[in-house]
Amino acid sequence: MASQCYIVGRIEDAFRYIDATDQVTASDGDEVPHGRAAWAGGGYLAMGQVERLVDLCRNELVRGRGDRPFTWACLSLHGPSGSSDAAMASIEGLIEAAEASGNPHTLAFALHAFSLAFHDIDPACALDALRRRLKIAEDSGNRYDATNLATMLCRIEAVTVTLLPLSITSPWPSAVTSTPATPR
Repeated sequence: MASQCYIVGRIEDAFRYIDATDQVTASDGDEVPHGRAAWAGGGYLAMGQVERLVDLCRNELVRGRGDRPFTWACLSLHGPSGSSDAAMASIEGLIEAAEASGNPHTLAFALHAFSLAFHDIDPACALDALRRRLKIAEDSGNRYDATNLATMLCRIEAVTVTLLPLSITSPWPSAVTSTPATPR
């Protein structure tokens, strides 16, 4: 968790913590709990060093440690380059593996990766994945995830909306109008 200090601008400290995490996971000794070694690499993203995060994820998967679906989801978010086909291929089987883990956060994160792989090709499918992720966040009490999902859902909802009637019900009829939603 200390590697997350990049969020408040402590980039060099974050790199030290990431390197320490990598040293621990590279040894035959301890592993990062719950397979979250890939999470430590967030500082790499903040500094535009995506390839270092990709290497960290690949190394963790090769070592076969921790929560493989979480690391797999992280790799699928940043590893495929270029095409939507590559992104979609990188997540094949991910949701099933995450469901088998029994960890709600892992499943929610896998659904996040799934939604991003599909958001351009099949926005409705991406939207369904995000709605499922939101339900998992709410059911498990993860308010942080639920809050962050609001922005993602808005983006995908905006892409998938067509001319649909919008009806709002209220106990005060004068406060309600029925207005068609129109895409921009």
